[in-house]
Amino acid sequence: MSNSNQNINFIVRTIRVADCPDLRELWCQIYSNKSSKFKSAPEVAISIDPNGLFVAQDLSTGKLIGSCSGIKVSPNLGFIGGYAVSPEYQGQGIGPVMWKKVMDYLGDINIALFPRDQEMGEKYGKKWNFQIAKHKRLVHMTGKVVLNDDICVKNIDGITVCPITTDLLSGVIDYDSDVCNGIDRRLFIEGVINFPETWNLVAINERREVCGYCIIYSANCDVTIVGPLYADNEQLAELLVTRCLQLLPEDRLQNVKYHCWDINLKSIAIAEKFGLKLTVNRPIMYSKQTIDGKLDKIFTVSSTMYYPF
Repeated sequence: MSNSNQNINFIVRTIRVADCPDLRELWCQIYSNKSSKFKSAPEVAISIDPNGLFVAQDLSTGKLIGSCSGIKVSPNLGFIGGYAVSPEYQGQGIGPVMWKKVMDYLGDINIALFPRDQEMGEKYGKKWNFQIAKHKRLVHMTGKVVLNDDICVKNIDGITVCPITTDLLSGVIDYDSDVCNGIDRRLFIEGVINFPETWNLVAINERREVCGYCIIYSANCDVTIVGPLYADNEQLAELLVTRCLQLLPEDRLQNVKYHCWDINLKSIAIAEKFGLKLTVNRPIMYSKQTIDGKLDKIFTVSSTMYYPF
């Protein structure tokens, strides 16, 4: 593949396991401290859908210069994320080639994505007929976390909070599936919780039923991401995220991102208790129909590279 202006020779292909370290480095260069790509994202993408993550490679140097994922998260739903080209290679036709590869791969199923901003969302709407969901937007609550024992929920009668162990994993997966429109996300959950620099907790009631869980993970460029945080109510959500944040070393509390829906005011209030402030407000788009999941239980979404939940 060649570019007529700069004579850049490149190919777009599916990612290989050996590419994962180079892709992490590329994301760090592209996104800087705005990154929300967790460190195990390429490996988890491969485990969920080995054919859904595409990379662009400069044939003259062997360097990875772009990426775009089109993960089939269910037979009827795909999600586009991680769409980026290295700054020095932008404007040379690489992005459109990756985009076409992804769209061809996903085919005629429902596709979701988070556009970078409203302007980009309008472009997706005009060129590819994606529709912006009108009733919800994703907000990024960002900043240094301040843990204040005087204002945070410490305990709830009848609730046990503990790490997600092997014997509790199936309950977490079933709970997650119930929140996410019946989608089985076992591979995602297992992939995230088993990767280094990840912290997790699950809430169990007196009947030994899962009533919420929280995962916090380390992203590239010294960013820490909260999510998913799913719970039956705001007290459980606050308890889980408070306890989870308390597990983190001090340096992981300096640059925290917490992605939630703007219609969940209770979730925003929890983030504000930790000193986080709204910095970004993004639309979500779908190619066929809006997918919500159980919005009252979604206090932060999962990785915005894979899922609209």
